[in-house]
Amino acid sequence: MDDAAAWCVLAVLLASSRGAPMIAVAAIGEASLYTLVVLLALRPALRPLGRQVEQRGAMSHQMLGFVLTLAMLGSWFTDWIGIYAVFGAFVLGTAMPCGRFADEVQRLLAPLTVGLLLPLFFVYSGLNTRIGLVNTWSLAGVAAIILLAACVARRCRAGWRRGSAASQGQQAMAIGALMNARGLIELIILNIGYERGIITRRPFSRSW
Repeated sequence: MDDAAAWCVLAVLLASSRGAPMIAVAAIGEASLYTLVVLLALRPALRPLGRQVEQRGAMSHQMLGFVLTLAMLGSWFTDWIGIYAVFGAFVLGTAMPCGRFADEVQRLLAPLTVGLLLPLFFVYSGLNTRIGLVNTWSLAGVAAIILLAACVARRCRAGWRRGSAASQGQQAMAIGALMNARGLIELIILNIGYERGIITRRPFSRSW
């Protein structure tokens, strides 16, 4: 719900940044219409595909190609109206069937997205970051507090619950992974805002 709200707020901001009020209103209206069409019309139409995957136990390459084509069309449309390509793919993802269908999409795409595209995204974001812009004592203090909290949590093995060192280490790893995933959407939004000129490099670096 937080991510969905963040994407909606970002869509409004991107539309508003286009200048003329009428253009912004038109972009917001088109994005809202796109969302309604996807959720009310496309979502029920995709349910038979979910049942097919449940029956076969796997997703064919042809069906995967169809799903990726839909995602690219949705991305193209929202980029064309001036919102952002990711917003179209995000809304389309909410219309995809759950269960085996979603598991198969993740299984087929994860080696590429997680193994290649995600590391490239972090490298790209890191290259746009200028640590030298975090040049005040207050910002350095905040960074030190966050780093200290992470070190203390790791030193305490992420909690006071009794258990083996292995289980406590797994708990620490789980918390770290979830914290990383929780910030991923925010990092994407930061990059979009920086790319569109909504924020400058200084707040971008501070947020990192």
